[in-house]
Amino acid sequence: MGNKNKSLVVVQLSGGNDYLNTVVPYGDDEYYDFRKTV
Repeated sequence: MGNKNKSLVVVQLSGGNDYLNTVVPYGDDEYYDFRKTV
């Protein structure tokens, strides 16, 4: 029993989405100091 098929899923986001805009370290004071004007 079980699934013996293997899959690879790749999601490529092109444009204005990157790691720092997706997972924002809002509790990091240094991050806020650098990005407060954005």
